[in-house]
Amino acid sequence: MLYPWLKIPYQEIISCLKFNTSCTVLLQSNSGCGIKKLYCAIIKQIFCKCKKDTIHYNFCLNCQLLSENRHPDLYDFSKYAILNKQIGIDIIREICEKIFYPPYYGDVKIILIQNLELLTNQAMHALLKTIEEPSKKTYFILGCKKINYILPTILSRSKIWNIFIKTSDSLQWLNDQGYTELKKTKIILNLCYGAPIFAKKMLSSNFWEIRKKMILILKKIFLKQASFFHLFESCQKIEIFFIFINSFIIDTIRYKSNIFLNIINIDCIKIVEYMSKICSICFLYQQWDFWLNFKKLNSEISGINKEIFLIKTILAWNNLIQDIK
Repeated sequence: MLYPWLKIPYQEIISCLKFNTSCTVLLQSNSGCGIKKLYCAIIKQIFCKCKKDTIHYNFCLNCQLLSENRHPDLYDFSKYAILNKQIGIDIIREICEKIFYPPYYGDVKIILIQNLELLTNQAMHALLKTIEEPSKKTYFILGCKKINYILPTILSRSKIWNIFIKTSDSLQWLNDQGYTELKKTKIILNLCYGAPIFAKKMLSSNFWEIRKKMILILKKIFLKQASFFHLFESCQKIEIFFIFINSFIIDTIRYKSNIFLNIINIDCIKIVEYMSKICSICFLYQQWDFWLNFKKLNSEISGINKEIFLIKTILAWNNLIQDIK
């Protein structure tokens, strides 16, 4: 079942594919919008032999093979990305050679690359060559989060859909899921950068209760009645600590820049006001850059020493508080 915000793009893409025997579709989306369901729905609609308009029924052999993740005419690069974190030219060449052989079932083949950014530069050029001269009835279903990382020549040969979710649609969906407390839902959605699926996971956890404790401790810190280490003790998870701190860093930068509409912690404006007085813009950007570096290394390096980042952050904030008269 598709999420509400994916239904219109799905209909548009299927209508487009009806009039193209070979086609390259590129979906640009952020994390947490359920894009995998859209890939599955598009692929199923292309392969399904028992379809009527844009509705499919689960009866044909193609549908059965897809449900068992063993359709021989679907070339999914996801497993290579998981194993290697990057997709090299050899993998692209190996798969692209296979698509010129006749399909096992029917007359259609599909190449699925959900994270196009993971292709090396050589691999991307090899893919481009295949896209430029595709075999008949071959569909390329591509996806990316950062479209500026993709070769302009691939973009020019693709039909691009930007999957954008309106805040009102996200809030309505979360309300339908049973999260009816609007202010709380807005804050969590903002913390998740507008991703409703991530917001639902956070709302169903004990994050809100942890956040309440952290806000109380943050107030004590500014009164010099506690240290930033006590803030970490209240959550016990480095990732939660950084999410919490950096939401206030972003809010303070926005507040100092007179951008009030996009404040994340709308229930803590007084804390944001106080932070804007004691924190220089230089200090805030240093901490924000530190967080981005941590986030990048944490995703790229397994077993990274997170404690070093934690200690450096705590020391920086404690030194700032101690210097306040």
